[in-house]
Amino acid sequence: MRVSMGGLGIALALTGMMGASGWFWRAGWLEDSQCDERRYPLVGSLITVTALKVVVEPWSGRHRVYALFAAPENSCPPGSRVAVTVVGVGRSCDSAQSLGREQEGVTAPPGHYLMRDHIHTRTALWLLLRGQGDQLRQPGNWTLSCAVAPH
Repeated sequence: MRVSMGGLGIALALTGMMGASGWFWRAGWLEDSQCDERRYPLVGSLITVTALKVVVEPWSGRHRVYALFAAPENSCPPGSRVAVTVVGVGRSCDSAQSLGREQEGVTAPPGHYLMRDHIHTRTALWLLLRGQGDQLRQPGNWTLSCAVAPH
């Protein structure tokens, strides 16, 4: 009787990767929560919008796991401090940057511009290995928060 070790080898490799990724997550290497509240203060009234489109293609290279948001021009103009939260991943802070009104088949509503924000490829791959790809692909799990600009 002959037993193939191919399937067992793959199972052991995946088990090892999952164990190592758990250690890396606890060590902070896979976490995307990088908000320095002193550098990116979000005070006052906040506007929060959900993603219009989510792209999850980590195998296509860097910055291929991201969401497109429609940010309001008047209350969250380009250059504003924003926080992007992804359920199960964490929060990252950035400055709003306009991509214009149309991008990748998505059109921003009147008075809005499109903005893109991504998560680290290594974080996306870890979530996919854990079976959380569907959670990552849901636009409702991605939110963009911006402090309302004074008028």
